[in-house]
Amino acid sequence: LLTATSGLCKEPGFTALFFLAAAEVALRCRWQHVFGLLAAFAALAGLRTWYVGGTDAGFGYVDTPIRYQDANLHGTEEKARLVRTLSYLFQHACYAKLLVLPWNQSWDYSYDSLPMVTCFHDLRMQGIVVAYLAVASMACHSLRLRRTCPALILEIGRAHV
Repeated sequence: LLTATSGLCKEPGFTALFFLAAAEVALRCRWQHVFGLLAAFAALAGLRTWYVGGTDAGFGYVDTPIRYQDANLHGTEEKARLVRTLSYLFQHACYAKLLVLPWNQSWDYSYDSLPMVTCFHDLRMQGIVVAYLAVASMACHSLRLRRTCPALILEIGRAHV
């Protein structure tokens, strides 16, 4: 009930259901529970999409400049897609840094607070690689120890939510 309520308020609420389904597969493989959680996830995502009037948030350039990186700014659509992808991944790396080093919690990614990552040679790519390798290594370690210490898998979800 609390997860459903939180899912109507903010996206991490209903993504928790998807994580619980994945944890159920990793820990116990009770397929009825997995399908029930996935069905609840789909229903809650659909309800939230209907409730908020679609998936378009209607933010402007100042709010989310990454979204507006297009071929007019970067020459080709392929280059613009690369800039958008790398810049969104860089946001994830910044969030991971905040989880580890939480001293400056006043975080805002609007306008130019995070410059766009435009190529693979940018040094900020190291932060992206480190963040995703850390999550992948935690997942592998948790799966390896899932029988002796199932709490490790649930800790990954706690970091997510």
